[in-house]
Amino acid sequence: GPDTTVSYWQNSYRVGLGDGVTGANAPAYWRAALKAGAMGAALAGLLVLCVLGLVLQSWLVLGLALMLALAAAGLVLGRGWRVGLSTKGVIREQLREVFRTFGFLQGVRQRPQVNQRKPLAGVFFILSGIEIDDTGGGARCTQLALEMLRNQYQVVFINKYPKYESVELDFRIYHPNLITSPLSSFSLQKYLDSYGSLVRQKPVGILIEFPLDDFLPIIQGLNALGAVTVYDLLDDWDSSLGAAWYTVEKEKQIVENSRELVATAPVLVERLKKLSGRPVSLQPNAANLRLFNPARSYTRPSDLPQAEWTMIYFGALWGDWFDWDLLVGAARRYPEANVFVIGDYRGQCPEKLPNLHFPGLKLQKTLPAYLAFSDVAVLPWKVSSITLATSPIKVFEFLAMRRPVVTPDLPLLYHTPFVLCSKDQEDFLNNLSVARQLQVEGEELERFLHDNSWQARVEFLTGLLNKNKVQN
Repeated sequence: GPDTTVSYWQNSYRVGLGDGVTGANAPAYWRAALKAGAMGAALAGLLVLCVLGLVLQSWLVLGLALMLALAAAGLVLGRGWRVGLSTKGVIREQLREVFRTFGFLQGVRQRPQVNQRKPLAGVFFILSGIEIDDTGGGARCTQLALEMLRNQYQVVFINKYPKYESVELDFRIYHPNLITSPLSSFSLQKYLDSYGSLVRQKPVGILIEFPLDDFLPIIQGLNALGAVTVYDLLDDWDSSLGAAWYTVEKEKQIVENSRELVATAPVLVERLKKLSGRPVSLQPNAANLRLFNPARSYTRPSDLPQAEWTMIYFGALWGDWFDWDLLVGAARRYPEANVFVIGDYRGQCPEKLPNLHFPGLKLQKTLPAYLAFSDVAVLPWKVSSITLATSPIKVFEFLAMRRPVVTPDLPLLYHTPFVLCSKDQEDFLNNLSVARQLQVEGEELERFLHDNSWQARVEFLTGLLNKNKVQN
């Protein structure tokens, strides 16, 4: 609808504004500005011809103006049609480019004022498999990027793969100190041409989450300038998760080019120690305590049905570790309850039940409101080599909103406050009733959340950068 299109143009303007402030992709924007200027001059020329034709009452001049206008429209529309766009889509994309370019020019004008603000503390590269706005903005790499931005770091976020979500949330993260780019279009040399003095004067960190040798030119180039590279092992890639791209040889190359090694689960710590023969720091996932804040006032989401009580899950709904039988069993055992499952749903559930709801993928910023009006959070996973090596971000977020959590038998969560680990399906279903009676509060929980916030994780990372800076 019109609101969606207007929002699309507004987002395009904000993206261009941020790129103008940072100087990102400047050559492409200047070419777009010149192109827009040429188009503007051509339109002005057509207008002059039309006025001249009317004044002189010359059908020849008016006909020439009409022919030129039709030729220009045919050229623009033809390019769009060839890539499958409708006429409306072509106009939408052309105006998007205009708004982006205008935003960039405005950003260039603001750059001196931005540069006079609090100086940057350093530069932090995040080399990820996914885009920064993947999964509604809730991924570990995204949370670390946001917290680094709050700590006055320039963040350069580079992703290898596009999004594969079935729903476009029309969501973009904007910040003057954030540069995002697909790996295929990122040039380290062009980046250094713009920011070389910053890289040479400030601490530079690299966090690599996917052990891909495609990232090695960036890592090696920045390591030569004194960067601190941290390999962050967050999943068991030697499984179905990395089947399409992972090899031990690639991971060894990444380890050899990394100064620090980090893993999110004890199983992964031991695996990485064995692979590297070096110390590995345990840094599990965490919660954004600014966003998941139970002290705020929330409005009940319109798509959350009324029921006697609600159990909730959000996260990935794909993979052989998701236990659909357990989820259906919970819905059958408690027909008076909503079973509300947020994620990119594509009809995977084997049964349809009246109290089992799949509202689709949501932006991370909307999730606290759903938790505020839920009673129990669940983790319907199977126990497998993959889940035994996973630190579930959602558990930290559930607890941050003071919701009890019922999970399968995962040793990683044994000593987590207000998490009920269940030895089998019957135990899981019984624990749902037990969890409803819990008051999620107390000093132990407060300490847990303090120690497992993204602020704490970034303090650890910046500590590594500063430690290595002193040693150098």
